[in-house]
Amino acid sequence: MRAVGFPARQPGSHAQGEEPEISVVVITRDRPDWLRRCLASLSAQTRPATEVIVVDSSGGGETEALAAGVPGVRYLRFPQGRRGMPAARNAGVQKAKGDVVAFLDDDCEASPGWLASLAAAYRDPTLDGAGGTVIDPVATLGRVRRFLTSGEPWAELADGDPHPADVDFLQGGNMSFRREVLLSAGGFDSGYTGSNFREETDLCFRLRRRGCRLVYIPEAAVTHLRAPRADGVGRASDDARREFYHARNQTYFVLKNYGLAARPLAFYLGRQTLERTLTAARQSSPRLLAWWVAHLLGKAAGVLAGVRYWLRGAAGRAR
Repeated sequence: MRAVGFPARQPGSHAQGEEPEISVVVITRDRPDWLRRCLASLSAQTRPATEVIVVDSSGGGETEALAAGVPGVRYLRFPQGRRGMPAARNAGVQKAKGDVVAFLDDDCEASPGWLASLAAAYRDPTLDGAGGTVIDPVATLGRVRRFLTSGEPWAELADGDPHPADVDFLQGGNMSFRREVLLSAGGFDSGYTGSNFREETDLCFRLRRRGCRLVYIPEAAVTHLRAPRADGVGRASDDARREFYHARNQTYFVLKNYGLAARPLAFYLGRQTLERTLTAARQSSPRLLAWWVAHLLGKAAGVLAGVRYWLRGAAGRAR
């Protein structure tokens, strides 16, 4: 397996040895009980945040009241509509005052030294982004990954690896970036819809293409509590809606970032589709049939999204 080659980082203007001001952005929607635990973990940090920004797409006022009762929390109302988490993240970045913006999911609890570990890492002026382990009771989310030329993400370092390491992308529930780097890259892409699968992966891919340096900090750990999703997309691997958005967003990611490179397209639109079809045919249950149909429809939707992306780019270049 061959990793994607990215350009080396160019010297920047960040001061050596200085710890940055850190804004923490938490995106939430109709999960006040989980958000309460998240904010409590941020209040217990050994190194407090400059500010915590809660970007809220909830239907009622309970989240706003909760945020108002926590010192150091800024509340930002964000009517979600079709734009989803990427646009909400961008809204938080725009409002942030810190030199670094850290993202924590509303159903995650940060370890007491989370921000201290991130702040210490940013003393290195060559660092553009950092994240750590996501401890999850079910899924394996703590692995560090690199991009392969096939278009697949590759888990390179095992969970619990004690050493910091340069990586190609960070986990969405535990990631941070210098604010100026986020803004210069255009932020998160709202083209990732539904479950928003791959929205953070896409950002990291674009940053790596710009020569940015991302580092995994194992001690900067958070625990994922796995709250029910407010958008109705299930977490089970055979959930049809989940599979639709996974297939759609993954296909969009490959077409957008790898273009018409033969190997990634052959894997996602060829071999993987055949494997999923054979799996559905062997088991032939109604639920799996729905999952298979969702997979095919998701890939078709992803192809359309990828084509629209390239057509918009071509139109922009023609002007």
